[in-house]
Amino acid sequence: MAREVLRRGGRSGQWGRPRPVARFRDVAARLGDRAMVSLAASGDSLVAVVVVDGRARLVRLGSARVATELARELHADLNALAPDKLPNVLARTITASARHRAERLDAQLLRPLDGVVGDREVVLVPTGVFYAVPWAALPSLRGRPLSVVPSATAWLAACGDQSAAPGAPGLGPRRGLESGARPGECASRTPDRQGHDVVLVGGPGLSAGVAEVGRLRGTYPDAALLDSAEATVGAVLSALDGARMAHLAAHGAHEPANALFSRLELTDGPLFAYETARLRRPPAHVVLAACELALNRIRPGDEALGFAGALLATGAHTVVAAVSKVGDLAAASTMASYHGRLARGTPPAVALAEATAEDPLRRPFVCLGAGA
Repeated sequence: MAREVLRRGGRSGQWGRPRPVARFRDVAARLGDRAMVSLAASGDSLVAVVVVDGRARLVRLGSARVATELARELHADLNALAPDKLPNVLARTITASARHRAERLDAQLLRPLDGVVGDREVVLVPTGVFYAVPWAALPSLRGRPLSVVPSATAWLAACGDQSAAPGAPGLGPRRGLESGARPGECASRTPDRQGHDVVLVGGPGLSAGVAEVGRLRGTYPDAALLDSAEATVGAVLSALDGARMAHLAAHGAHEPANALFSRLELTDGPLFAYETARLRRPPAHVVLAACELALNRIRPGDEALGFAGALLATGAHTVVAAVSKVGDLAAASTMASYHGRLARGTPPAVALAEATAEDPLRRPFVCLGAGA
């Protein structure tokens, strides 16, 4: 069954519909004042292709092996740091190790780009293990708006007109501009007439700080709330279809052997990544307040799959999720800060940058997709 789901996810249905490859001039026009940084490796050589002001530049970043090892060590440190009640001595030791590795990774991957990127907002296209880097924990990106995407083509699709059929050809910059977005901006989406504007979901087994998604009703008073017994797989999928934004507070797990079986734990069982393909109109903006659900399995061709990746492929605009384990208290404080900023009109990438900057090593969330 797992093999069949993976095969279908890659070759049929919404996820299998090819998109036209993005043209350079379209990417440059949509970027506006932002910078796009695409990482690539060949043997032990790691490079970045940087697009700024309509020009592309190649920057060499040294050893891919060294950077890969640093990324894996940093990820392990953040997993170890995640529990809410670590002994102080242990927490200080792990924090020092994580900070040291983040600084070394920053020195190799980001500082060589300073002269090209400057202080611009960044659209980042990782490769391989670098999908799991907590980018906001690197000093050069702390507090800086950042969107992580699998490709320039996928980014243009996420920035396009979200009222079009998910995954359909032509989800590019032209439709986005027709829907009211200015050059350099991404289109927004209004909810389906029969859908909810905001959906709040609280899964079972969470601590009080995360489980009480009802607190967000103060921010979104008209939201649909599915908590405790109401948070079933069927009810959640039904509520998500046509919503503008969804916040899912539930324990989750990334399944490295078959990422389409990555899951959120709901009241009556798991909601698997592959089930999101059933959504006719997925929420434009999804927040996954759970562990590691931004992680992806990298298929041949460097294509990312996983829970967050499945949502983007199905047609979601922006997905916020964690790349490593995160404690319940850290997740709750991050989400309170993030949604407070969203409610004041701050764009998702900016809101998340500000929220994670308060404690970047314990708030390993990333903004995937358009970020707007």
